[in-house]
Amino acid sequence: MIRSLFFCFLLFLPLMLSLPEASAQERTFSQFRVDLPEGWDGSERTGISSRDSNEYMLFLGKKDAQEENYLAYLSIYLLPNKPGKNAEQSAKTLASQQADATEPVAQGPFWVFTGNPRDKILKGQAQTLVAANAEDLLIIIVKDPANQGAQAILQSLVPAGERTKKLLGQSETTPESREIP
Repeated sequence: MIRSLFFCFLLFLPLMLSLPEASAQERTFSQFRVDLPEGWDGSERTGISSRDSNEYMLFLGKKDAQEENYLAYLSIYLLPNKPGKNAEQSAKTLASQQADATEPVAQGPFWVFTGNPRDKILKGQAQTLVAANAEDLLIIIVKDPANQGAQAILQSLVPAGERTKKLLGQSETTPESREIP
């Protein structure tokens, strides 16, 4: 009996190992292209705090099985930059508004820090990335306390709009050719 079960297991093992993994689906938004794993969704809008169409937000999130609470999210803001403001100054300002924030450090085109943003969506620590040029300010907030795939999404993020390409110093690019912390 045990031999038969073991033999059946050996027969089905290659089949089980060959089953496809849950794959990410590429989604293109107006400013970014991203690979979203199963269970993640995204929406974008403009005029976040005013009716200025240059204020852009992309929200990518994964909810629990009941579709009531977020398990993880990425909030991406593309805003008009204030005159004379650079990414370091903006990152330090944002860090000062979060509890237990680390000192922002330069990593590639971003200034990066961790802290506890004031939000009601999901409690816990987040990673914040800030990049800027004379025209635009990019803020990415990643909160994924249970490792639901937010870092993989961040790594798949590719600029798709002219503003984001200019801001990140890229033309058509692939995730493999750049580094996002």
